[in-house]
Amino acid sequence: PHSGMPVMRNCQQQIDDPPALAGAFACAVTIYAHQDSLVARNGKLSLFSTYEEIFPEACSKGSRRHPIKGKIAHSEFNKVLQSQHGFECTRTRKKYIASYAGNWLFSRRRWLDPLEPQDRTLLESNFAALCQAFPNFAARCDAARFLQTLTDVSSCWARLLRMQAAGAGCFGQSLVDYDDRMLSSSTCPLLHPHLESAAAARVPHAHAVKTEP
Repeated sequence: PHSGMPVMRNCQQQIDDPPALAGAFACAVTIYAHQDSLVARNGKLSLFSTYEEIFPEACSKGSRRHPIKGKIAHSEFNKVLQSQHGFECTRTRKKYIASYAGNWLFSRRRWLDPLEPQDRTLLESNFAALCQAFPNFAARCDAARFLQTLTDVSSCWARLLRMQAAGAGCFGQSLVDYDDRMLSSSTCPLLHPHLESAAAARVPHAHAVKTEP
């Protein structure tokens, strides 16, 4: 059974075990939530992209047949979360969310939001645990960067969910204009390059991500 607290596993292992750090990170920045909660598996707002933004030295680019020592690839990252940490995968029919994050998402999880006092306290505690368990992570990532990146991701993801709930994915040509207002460079910097491309092409789903579990 799941609890409301993130599960920090294999805490004494060092960075020479990339899957251990990847799993600990994902459990430190998200929390088990109600069944309608979603977290991206793919795209700029995914758990892996957030990990890569915070600790790029631990991530390998693209898909590789043979793992690189000390690094983890996107596909392996997701498999570790599902097989070792109880992350559930679900297919979404919400076309607007899928256009940014693909059809397969983590369900029953939500981001811990640094703008929420209780979440911030938990994130600060989890960050300290990560640093204690993985010294190389501590040497390359400070708390301010950790919290700011999570603020950007969680805030932007929340906007996407609100836009989906408002029916933004059904407005055809007006979608790009809606994106420009709601997901500007100031409110959602991680997605802004994708929005600029979509606006230039004036194609509502130019930034679509096609993925499989």
